[in-house]
Amino acid sequence: MFDKDGYIANRPIRPEHWKTVIPDMPAGLIVTSNSVPPGLFFAQNFLAPDICNQIVSESAAQLGGQNASSGDASDAPRMAVPRKLDVIGTQSLQFNVNDLARHIFMNVVGPQFGKQIDSFESPEVLRYKDGGEYPVHADADIWSAEEQAWKRAVDRDLSIHLYLNEDYEGGEIDFPNFGLKLKPQRGLLIAFPSDGRYLHAARPVTAGLRYALVSYAAVKGSQRVNSELRPNATQV
Repeated sequence: MFDKDGYIANRPIRPEHWKTVIPDMPAGLIVTSNSVPPGLFFAQNFLAPDICNQIVSESAAQLGGQNASSGDASDAPRMAVPRKLDVIGTQSLQFNVNDLARHIFMNVVGPQFGKQIDSFESPEVLRYKDGGEYPVHADADIWSAEEQAWKRAVDRDLSIHLYLNEDYEGGEIDFPNFGLKLKPQRGLLIAFPSDGRYLHAARPVTAGLRYALVSYAAVKGSQRVNSELRPNATQV
């Protein structure tokens, strides 16, 4: 099991081999002294670095083609000024991010929130260049100043953000209602409800390129504002 210097042989141990090499230990646990507001789910190191790097590399290769758009091309609700980013389609990626999103919603996020997933949208890779940002917005709701209430505009109940790199400056994810702002690390998964309580922003990138994979799901039994699925959604 150990080499001549006392290290576990064939290190580093890959996650799929952890329980084989150290079968008598409980699952690892990250403990933090900072409290996390209800409804926010954080999973550090959710996606392996090599897979993150592969998605970034393949996404970067698509920029400039028909799978890339910029500015406020999406019809997603947002507040204030338009976002500044590139949206990269994932249909041509070798790594199947659609299956990844399905797994996250069905096996991780759905159970975490006690919800059954009805459909999820095809993931998109968002690239933020120097100065790129996504101002404060909700993923499903828009604010009605007349009614002084958030109104559902898109059939989304749960949002996921999966961060693919960390070699940039700025670009914090910010939840202003909770005073929570952090610089995402590569492989970090964040999930939260898509409604107006969970306003969030991607703050301006000041150097480098920031890549994140995003997707959204509708849960069974939730309110609907459209009679049909969104064009890029898959029913499960």
